[in-house]
Amino acid sequence: MRKEMEKEKKLIDDLSELSAISESFVSKYDDMCETLRNMNLAGDEEEIVARLNELKEIIDDLTANEASLKTYRNILEERVESLREAIILEDFGDFQGAARAYALCGEYLKSAKLYQKAQKFDKAGDAYYSAGKFGKAIKMYAQAGQQNEKMALAYEKLGEYRQAALIWKDLGKIKESQRCMKKINQLSLFDEI
Repeated sequence: MRKEMEKEKKLIDDLSELSAISESFVSKYDDMCETLRNMNLAGDEEEIVARLNELKEIIDDLTANEASLKTYRNILEERVESLREAIILEDFGDFQGAARAYALCGEYLKSAKLYQKAQKFDKAGDAYYSAGKFGKAIKMYAQAGQQNEKMALAYEKLGEYRQAALIWKDLGKIKESQRCMKKINQLSLFDEI
């Protein structure tokens, strides 16, 4: 629980940092406008043109960065909301709902463990796969009693091409099965060297 709260705090800190960056750009823009007003009164046209070009660059940077910052801010806000939802759902014993919410905020290991607790082994396998824990993903898929594409891909990621080829064949994915068999042959050639 403490880890989740620390992650939520970090996400909120990231949002604050994004706001500070945005305010910095606005401040630079305001300063530049004030400088231009003062220069216009002095009548220094070359300097005004140079400052206008700088102002245009600042505005272009601000526009590009603002769009990125808004997107990043939205993502962080969604993650914070999902994390809060996950904590609440877990506290109320809704493990499947909490697992879904943890997955939405990128906490795949926590998600996998909760799906496992809720005996949703196929979804636990997907979460372990997303976390890069391919061995655990395979165990969950096996416990769910299913062979699927992610199970075959997990075997490939672990370098177990023979098992992956068999699953691809069972799934009717002949090209994928042949790709794995080709990899086995390539590896056996290296073993001979």
